[in-house]
Amino acid sequence: MKRFNFKLEKLLSIREYEELEAKLKYAKELQKKIDLENMNIDMQKSILQSTLNNYSKTKEGDLLNNEELIFHENYINNLIKMIKTNENKKREMSEILAKLKEEVTETMKKRKVITQLKSKQYEKYKDGIKKEDIKRLDEIANQLNLFT
Repeated sequence: MKRFNFKLEKLLSIREYEELEAKLKYAKELQKKIDLENMNIDMQKSILQSTLNNYSKTKEGDLLNNEELIFHENYINNLIKMIKTNENKKREMSEILAKLKEEVTETMKKRKVITQLKSKQYEKYKDGIKKEDIKRLDEIANQLNLFT
């Protein structure tokens, strides 16, 4: 009995590799976007924390140091600018992610076509083996009938 041999096995391996590569590209880009989001969250927390630390202890009528106020305002403004920059980067990444997702979908379709072809050929192979077995059994039965 011969073994099942899918002639396009190499192509299937290539399609699987392409799919994996596309998924990895997508995952890396998605991780960059997540990192930017986490950075924005950290900066927002930093703004809140620094404001609480600087002004929660002051009471009404306390004099505030002008230099500290200017420094704190600059710090907050810089963080806000960085947050806005990250938001713009995230928007750009969303477009890139959409293209990469399409690429992943396309590579999955290509692989799936070859996989389905392999399944169909394997089913034909199994049917052929069953027919051969039945034929052999019939021959054995016929030979047994001749001897009786």
